[in-house]
Amino acid sequence: MFEWLINLFRGRQPPSYFPRDWAVIEFTSHALNLGVKGDKNKIIRRFFINKFGKIEEKRYRYSPERVYALQEIHKVPVYDKTTVDIKFPIYSRVLPGEVQFISGR
Repeated sequence: MFEWLINLFRGRQPPSYFPRDWAVIEFTSHALNLGVKGDKNKIIRRFFINKFGKIEEKRYRYSPERVYALQEIHKVPVYDKTTVDIKFPIYSRVLPGEVQFISGR
């Protein structure tokens, strides 16, 4: 009866459309600033819902073995953002006539 009263005052919870546990592979912020790519510059951000219903995050170093373990053993969906090519904004274009060469001695 106590649970029924709690459910009455709580109301309906909206359905969650994301999995309970998921992971994203990204480049580190330092690698993005320098424009460096490679497996050493990747991290795995794993999101999960704790016992209080809040979303928490854990960060791991990237390795193909860890990704395999998450996907195949723990059945965690993993999204790889590093396969999408990063596009940097173009602020201005320089014409060949505007280029000046400085020769130093």
